[in-house]
Amino acid sequence: MTDRLKGKVAIVTGAGRGIGEAMARALAADGASVVVAGRSGNQNDVAKSIGDSAVGFNVDVTSSDSVAAMIDFAVERFGGLHVLCNNAGIDGDIAPTASYSPEEFDRVIATNLRGVFLGTHHAIPAMLKSGGGSIINTSSIVAVKTSPGIVGYAAAKAGVIGLTKAAAADHSREGIRVNAILPGVIETPMYLQLKNSNPKMHDLLTERANQAAIGRTGKSEEVAATVVFLASDESSFLTGLALPVDGGYSV
Repeated sequence: MTDRLKGKVAIVTGAGRGIGEAMARALAADGASVVVAGRSGNQNDVAKSIGDSAVGFNVDVTSSDSVAAMIDFAVERFGGLHVLCNNAGIDGDIAPTASYSPEEFDRVIATNLRGVFLGTHHAIPAMLKSGGGSIINTSSIVAVKTSPGIVGYAAAKAGVIGLTKAAAADHSREGIRVNAILPGVIETPMYLQLKNSNPKMHDLLTERANQAAIGRTGKSEEVAATVVFLASDESSFLTGLALPVDGGYSV
């Protein structure tokens, strides 16, 4: 790893496992001080394993007050904020649109879309005081090439792309870049758990991964490497981007 992010302060939500954990580790390895945020409790163990450059924080991304407290904590602990990875998300129920409950739809939207808005909304003032920054939102390839039974998840992840572009249009001239990543089928705990909870969906996703140009599922570390690039000054001319990280599945 390099010191591309030396002196930078980053927050990663949903960082207790999977892609979020990989993001936190990669950002720290490249020199950033990292707030490892989540609500499972695992975020504290991840932070401890990273070392002095990381600290855990319990956050509910659906709560404006909780997200604001997370931003304040990062600034107080490390002296500023330069990178925010809005990564926290849930998969939600799997059911056709006509059977998908409005309550479940609201629950998924609250975490996967409202949570991204709240993170972005509260982070921008802190980033402006820190001289600018990079916000990286985790969408999904299903936002543009979906699967059956995931109307809540697909709608939220499509909304993340729209939110990303709007925020980029609003604040890029102030030095705050906003981009989204669209992971394909990644070997996360969420994906692996489908083997038992929903074998049919697991098989469908595996089949789609095999149909991608690279022909396999991705690794969390591969997604994290893309995030480090977007967090660094090497991507200084990129904003408003919806970047597939999918092994060529979308093509």
